[in-house]
Formats: sequence, structure tokens, C-alpha cells
Amino acid sequence: IFGLFLMSKRLLVVGVTGHLGYKIAKALTNEDGFELLCAVVRPSSVGKVEVQDLSRCGFMLVEGDVTNESFVLKVLEENMIDTIVSVVRGPELEAIEKVLMSAGKQAGIARFIPSAFGTYSLAIPSDHHYLLVTEKANELRAIENSNLGYTMVFTGVFMDWAFSPDFGFDIESQTALLPGDGDFKITTTHTDDVARAIPKILKDPSTINKKVFLSSQTVTFKEAVATFEEISGKEWKKTFQSESELLELKQQHEKTGNNYQAFTADYRRCLITESRAVLFEDSSIYDQYSPRVTLRDYVNCLYASWVNPQTSMWGFHFHVDTNHEDLPKSATLNKGWGDYVREKGITVTREGYYYPGYGPHAQCNTELRMELYQPKKGQKEWTVPRCHFRDMTQTLLYGALNSQGLHVGLHPLSHDDYTDDLEGEGDDHNLRGVHFKEDSLWDVNFFYNPPFVFISDDNPHSLELVKKGLPQRNGGVLEDTRTPHVISEQELNNLLLSDIPPPTLPKKLLSVTVQSNPELSQLLGRYIWSLNSDCSVQVTGSTVIIEDHKQEEFEEVTGLVLVWLMFNRDLDQEVRLKLRILDENDETMEQPLLLKTLFKKM
Repeated sequence: IFGLFLMSKRLLVVGVTGHLGYKIAKALTNEDGFELLCAVVRPSSVGKVEVQDLSRCGFMLVEGDVTNESFVLKVLEENMIDTIVSVVRGPELEAIEKVLMSAGKQAGIARFIPSAFGTYSLAIPSDHHYLLVTEKANELRAIENSNLGYTMVFTGVFMDWAFSPDFGFDIESQTALLPGDGDFKITTTHTDDVARAIPKILKDPSTINKKVFLSSQTVTFKEAVATFEEISGKEWKKTFQSESELLELKQQHEKTGNNYQAFTADYRRCLITESRAVLFEDSSIYDQYSPRVTLRDYVNCLYASWVNPQTSMWGFHFHVDTNHEDLPKSATLNKGWGDYVREKGITVTREGYYYPGYGPHAQCNTELRMELYQPKKGQKEWTVPRCHFRDMTQTLLYGALNSQGLHVGLHPLSHDDYTDDLEGEGDDHNLRGVHFKEDSLWDVNFFYNPPFVFISDDNPHSLELVKKGLPQRNGGVLEDTRTPHVISEQELNNLLLSDIPPPTLPKKLLSVTVQSNPELSQLLGRYIWSLNSDCSVQVTGSTVIIEDHKQEEFEEVTGLVLVWLMFNRDLDQEVRLKLRILDENDETMEQPLLLKTLFKKM
């Protein structure tokens, strides 16, 4: 009973808009047993997507200034807060936590979790000074002597900071800055693990008035570089920085006002000299949470072997294939579709309306061509900006809500358009197409065995085709199978329906579910993590569920995931997706998508 009384139930969290603070706050919303989750945010932060998401997930938001002690005291007393969790970072930390500590004592809270996350600063001698670290240690000693219940959580160096470009590990250039000789061990904890641990600590009475030590993995900088080299298959250039060099670098940055770089240099110096602060004993590690992110997990996600969507496609086509009877419905859908995406600022390269026989289309076809980033002639490599994948998702959402049972298909463009690579575009249709329905109306054999005639003196038809400038292929030229099948503008205007209801517009993408196989699901989870998004990703066996509160980011990630699946799935296996969409009328609908190989190329 005494233990239950000491469990934290009503929490005030400060610093929820920061990277770690938001992760911890989200983890708290996923844990049962808390009566109240409250966050104080500045008025200027209320509109942030992170804050709005926490509100939607159950946080009570209070606008105000956490440096105002009377305001903080009022929040604590009115909401009967029993625990304060501070995830404040930076130069304001000491001032803010003095206010939180004082107000907490007056309100009679049971526990204060200060922002101790990082090295065990209390183990550093008081006459050794390091930027921000020393100030934090002084503040923690004051809390220790305050007669206020506390739990101090030390994490060592954040893994996803220590081995990132910010801290000298650059995967693009394969270069690493190593403090000292790089051969000393440090405790590292991934921020995901910190977020997993905090709810468990809050519900564990044995952690009150204790120092809690977390660790994902103990490693040396040399071992870290070796892991990057092993997984990347490339040798890295290593630069070693001595303590004196780092001290000089810190002083140079201070003179130029580059405070963050000065702090980073000083922190690296601290790692060299303060072994007690940066390496935790195994016996002291708190282990009441799982899973844990290892360095190999982290690096694998950075270097996972997959085809990169941004360097594999340069545009996409949406097709609606239908019979003559439904052609007016298809044409009307396509026209509204094009108008919608143009209003969103998305470039439509071309709208097409065709009778059967246009290229691979066995029936009537309408299409939107969105060749967003067409490579220049002879360009073999490119990187498509991520915003274009959001364009693809927004286009897809409109089609999902308004397809009216028609056969809608989407395929990427990855072939060399300047050599008229029909077989390449055929692969895009055949191997990477996404379908709204089980069947396909494409005659993709057109791409692999296109109609053509050989050039010869006794074949005047072929010579006429050459004079027209039609592309040559395999010693012959392609017949123009397209021109007679294009629907004229006048015919189109006669086809468009006037008595159909207005289109339904998408309001929000709620979730994406991917059903494939365990291996592909694990790899997809790693890919999403490598995007450094705030998406919530659940990987369970063959299923991946993706959600996000940031709609723009979610649409971007969804487009990237869809194209990633197009190029990375096992071609012998179908992959099924389900989009949950909220429309403008606040009604939810589900759109299944299917990725499959239409037929095996002979």
C-alpha cells in the first residue's frame, strides 16, 4: 500500500517541445496508470504540431512562463500535481529548475525528476569546469540537499547524438572525429530507450530519492567507427582530437559566439578526462524496460541495404482504366482530380484521355502525368526532393475518396526517358505498379513486345515512319499506336458529367498499414526510422502500422514508404496496404492498395 501511495499519478512535464521531451511525453501517453498528464507551454508554442498532438493524446496544456514561480505554484496546487518531470535543455536549465524546485517544495509534491539526462555530472570534481555540465552538477547537488523527493536519471551520452554529424560522425563523407585516442569506453543510451524507461521509473516507488542509471550499450569510439565501417563496407577517415586541442577549439568558438560548437568541443573534452562520469558500472544499470537499441541497430538503420526512393524515381503516373460505359465517370474523375492537385500547387505535366489501344491500355484510359523531376538528358543520378513524395500522397488521397469503384493504378517513372526505354517503363508498370483493385486492365506485354516494323527499302511504310522522326528500336521503328486513340477536347467536353455530386476532399491521413512478410517489415521499419521523422511505427511480425500527428510529414513519409515498397518488395510476393483517411465531413474511410507483379516477363 505504501508503494502504491508513492507511485507518481499526476504529472507536470516541462520541456515537451524538445526532441527528448516530446519522446518522453509521447511514451507517457502510451502508458496506463497516470491520472493526469499536464504540460506547461509558452504561448508561442501552443500552435506547434507536437503540442497539439500531445493535447489530442490526453495531455492537459497550460499556457504560461515556467520562470514565473507564482504561476508554476498555482498550476501545481490547482491540479494536485504529485510529480514534476523536467526535460529542459540548454542555458535556461538552471534558472528554470530553481523555480520548479522552489514551487514544488511549497506545493508539497512527492517527487521531482530534474533534467539530469546525460553524463553522471555529480562524479566530476567541483573544480573541473565544463560548459553547461558543471552548472547542471551544481543544480543537482542543490536538489539533493533540498529535502524534496527526487529521482535523477543519468543516461551517459545519447547514442543518436554521439554518433551523428553533430558530434563528428558523418556517414556522407565517411569521416569521424574521435576524442583522445578513441579507445576508452563510454556509456551510451538511445533517446528511444530513455523515453521507454521514464514511465517505468515513475511507476516504481523504489526509485524515489535514488540516482537511476540507463544504458543501451557501452562502447568505445574506435569500436563505433569499426561498426560503421563493417556495415557500410567502407573505410572511414579518422581524426583524433586531444584534450588540449579540444580546449583550444572550445575557446575559439566562444570568441566567435558559436556557443553550441563551444559546448560540443568542451563535452568531448569531458569524455576524455572524466571516466567516472561517462562510464557506468553494469551493476548500477536500471533494467526494468525493453527493448534496447544497440549501436548495431542504430547503424543498421542508417546503412540498411535498400533502394532509395529519392534516387530511383523521377515522377509518377495515375491511371484510371475503364470500359466505354464508365468512360464519362472516369473522365469526370480525372478532370476534377487534375483541378484539385493544381489548386494544391502540385504540377500536372499532362492530363490524358484515350480510347482502347493507347499504349498498354486495353480499355479506355484517363491519366494524370506528374513528371516532377525529370532528369536531364544523359543524367544518370538524381535526388528527388522529399516534398514531391507528399505531392504523390495528396494526389493518392483524392483518388481514394473519389474513385467510385473504378480501376485506379499508380506507377513510378524510373526508366531512361531519353532513350525511349519502353521496357524500362514496362518494368515500372509490371513490377512496381500499385492498384486499387485486384485485377489489372493493362496490357503490359506492349512494353516488352511493342509493335514495330523493320526499316527496309521494300517497306515504304517503315520509311514513312522514319521520316516522321519516330524512335528507332531493335533495328526498326515503333509504330505510332497512340495518335488515333486520343480523345479530342471536344469529345472530352461532351463526356464530362454534370449531374454527379461534388468530389469529397481529404482532410487527414490517419494511418497506413502494410502487410508483407517479417523480413520486409523489419527492413521497412528501419527505413522509416532512418528518415528521422516523428512517425509512430509499430512492427509486429508481417505487419507495419504507421501513424503521425504531423500531417505534412506523414504525407511525405507515406509517399516515401509507398515508393520504397515499389522498389524493395520481393517481386514474387504481393504487398497489401490500407490507408485510413478522414474526409472533409469527418467521416473515416479505408482504401486498400495492392502491389503485385502483373505477369512474369518472358
